[in-house]
Amino acid sequence: IRNLSEKLLLTAGARFENITQEVEYNTNIANSIANGPATIEENLFLPSAGLKYNINDDNIIRLAGSRTYILPRFKEIAPFRYDNAGGTSTQGNPNLDISTVLNLDISYEFYPSRGELFSVTGFYKNIKDPIARTEIPTAGNTLTYLNVGDQATVIGAEIEVRKNIF
Repeated sequence: IRNLSEKLLLTAGARFENITQEVEYNTNIANSIANGPATIEENLFLPSAGLKYNINDDNIIRLAGSRTYILPRFKEIAPFRYDNAGGTSTQGNPNLDISTVLNLDISYEFYPSRGELFSVTGFYKNIKDPIARTEIPTAGNTLTYLNVGDQATVIGAEIEVRKNIF
């Protein structure tokens, strides 16, 4: 944390994560003894930085950036078949990769009085190796999970209002 000026504050940080995920399985179709476990091993450097600019006591602008990841859930990676409501089935994919995410946020905050807030935030996410549910071409309406495309983009906005009524 460092004050760059009286009104501008910089925060920065980083972490290193060593990720190991191993799923062993034994079904009537396949098992990890013959096929090997579903394994993910990654070393990730995850930096983050933020700027906070105090226009005055009631108005603040924030800008933040970070790198994060999305680890496949057990249901997405374990090669088991799940029967879903609605007549479909889902089967995990043991060959999924971690998705890494670049996050950028910009927000404006207005504090009209103590305990009250009006905030507008815009965000951008660039996801490398995104995971999506897709249909396996079979007669049984079976869905699975794949890393689809090189990247996906998510753009959005949020509005937050806190108002004291009493």
